[in-house]
Amino acid sequence: QTKIEDAEQDAQYKRTEKYGDMRERKKLLKEARETLVLAKTAIDTEKLEDAKSLALKAKNIAEDSADPVIRNFGYTSSTKNKITTTTVSWITDEDTYGTIIYSLRCDLKVGEETKETSDNNFSKNHSITFETMDKTYFFRILAKDNSNNVQESKILQINAAPYFECG
Repeated sequence: QTKIEDAEQDAQYKRTEKYGDMRERKKLLKEARETLVLAKTAIDTEKLEDAKSLALKAKNIAEDSADPVIRNFGYTSSTKNKITTTTVSWITDEDTYGTIIYSLRCDLKVGEETKETSDNNFSKNHSITFETMDKTYFFRILAKDNSNNVQESKILQINAAPYFECG
């Protein structure tokens, strides 16, 4: 019975993910249409450079449906004044905002032990530092581009030997 429940939950997650993606695409297309309206207004008022820029922006919004790619992941840990911190770094193939979800729990389920932190840096190079208290932590990297395309890494483990991928 557990396997059936797991399969049902997985199917529900995939449906939610699919419809969420469709809603996101509709939102992006609406943004592209609104940008084109601004471009038309710029043409009407003879601001041609603004019109070109806005038309290009609309085209880019409508066309960018590719998730960013996370690569060259690495981390370092250090202890200073009895406080252990870990810095996770990675790069992406396009400019993104970076986020780390981390927890003492392997499943990263929402709860008191699960935390999220972002670098608030729209770039290809990311680095996030958080306190790890010299314990084993599990984490996932998220990269989100301007078109709201998101890439998530696998759940990874730090600060314990041996290193392994979780889930």
